[in-house]
Amino acid sequence: MLKDAVPERFIAKSPMAVAVRGALEYALAPADLDDLFVRTVGDGDDRELLFATCVDLMATVVCRVKPSVHAACRAEDHLPVNVTAAYARRARVPATAGRDRVRHTAQRLEPVIRAMGGAEPDPRLGYRVKVLDGNHRGKTQRRRKPLRDVVAGPLPGPAPVVLDPALGLAIDVVPCEDGHAQERSRLGPVLSTVVENDVWVADRNFCATGFLFGGAGRKGFFVIRRHAATPSRERESDRAEVGRTGTGTLSEA
Repeated sequence: MLKDAVPERFIAKSPMAVAVRGALEYALAPADLDDLFVRTVGDGDDRELLFATCVDLMATVVCRVKPSVHAACRAEDHLPVNVTAAYARRARVPATAGRDRVRHTAQRLEPVIRAMGGAEPDPRLGYRVKVLDGNHRGKTQRRRKPLRDVVAGPLPGPAPVVLDPALGLAIDVVPCEDGHAQERSRLGPVLSTVVENDVWVADRNFCATGFLFGGAGRKGFFVIRRHAATPSRERESDRAEVGRTGTGTLSEA
């Protein structure tokens, strides 16, 4: 009786808190995360500290439950390794695993959002809008030991992120460890995800020849602010104005 009464009280008094926790537990189920990591990296890595545990530690930092990974490790009573080993394990996780986790979470939550009626209708039937924007991983206050005596700090790497505005979910991310790389250099992996009747919305930084024509070749569409220098093309017709927006004009050719 008591076992049933306690959850009922939480559901009655804090329904949103219960719903959010349930969604997170479903999206980040440990067994599914560990299976995902094995498919991405292989089964040759050590199994003492599982990938799901690393995700759980990072989630407490991202959600600001704990101020740092070190504090999260110290607060975890059942961590199977010490703090040093946890940092070493996290350093061996490849960037591709982060991208796969984002895509995995979106795939898990999309049917839930749609079943609950939480998805916004697409602007036009049969088309799916995807918003592409650039992001940079946040810098930390603590610097790596080899760089502590260097005036110029390390640059955070770029990471183009794909947002589905109808779902309110980030459905893809392409991380890059090179802090000097441009966001355009990560468009190849994004282009490979374009499917028929996608409508890509992005700023002029993503107005690249290969991305625009490559997306059109995959039967996708784009609404992207025109860059002054790109794309490179051979014009077959004159550009004509077709309307205005609150911030400028629309044209087509």
